[in-house]
Amino acid sequence: MLAFASMTSHGIMAMAPPRRLTLELEIEQARQIVRALDAALEPVSIGRLHGGSTEVDRIDFAGGAEPIVLKIYGDDPLWAPAKEALVAGWIGDRREPPFPAGCG
Repeated sequence: MLAFASMTSHGIMAMAPPRRLTLELEIEQARQIVRALDAALEPVSIGRLHGGSTEVDRIDFAGGAEPIVLKIYGDDPLWAPAKEALVAGWIGDRREPPFPAGCG
């Protein structure tokens, strides 16, 4: 998420609203993306998930395959997709995220 600050004429710091993408993912776009993961996956529906700092969509598949969540990032900040990959690696195949000792 990007936010831009500027100084007003009254010496007050003003923050611009965070920039969000406005991409509406189409079935054909989703098909091209998921086929790179598994050629057998056939998307049947896409649903926007709300929250977070970028566009997030749930993609459901024909044949009972598990749905996936696709996050779409703009060009900035560059580190955001790498952060997602790092966290996904930590979580691995677990269905529930791990909690530090004493937090669960």
